[in-house]
Amino acid sequence: MRTRRLDWADVYHICTVTPPPPGVGESAMPAHVVYAYRADGRRVLLPNLDDTQLGEEELPRETAALRQLLEERRRPDWSPDARVEAHIARHETRYAQRYRTLTSPTFITVTAVIVLVVIIACTIAF
Repeated sequence: MRTRRLDWADVYHICTVTPPPPGVGESAMPAHVVYAYRADGRRVLLPNLDDTQLGEEELPRETAALRQLLEERRRPDWSPDARVEAHIARHETRYAQRYRTLTSPTFITVTAVIVLVVIIACTIAF
């Protein structure tokens, strides 16, 4: 198992995200997970910080406590970086577009039709 460590100085932002729903055959996934954004704008999933581990009431409190710690442990000269903010915004926009695409009725219908065609083709072939 791989372990990642983040220094407080490397953490730019901490936020809660709603991941896409699980696919067919996948186990139930949490409705909300927490990510730490690094100073370069990339995000890292914070394990065990989700609503299935902590509960819906506790997750916002834990996330707020982490944000408070982040504020306290930042360098005194820290200031928001426009480049990092832009990178995070672009990533979140792409993520939201992918989420909307994967959950759209059109995508679900087309996927279902393709699966049915493959099943019928396999049934006829054998």
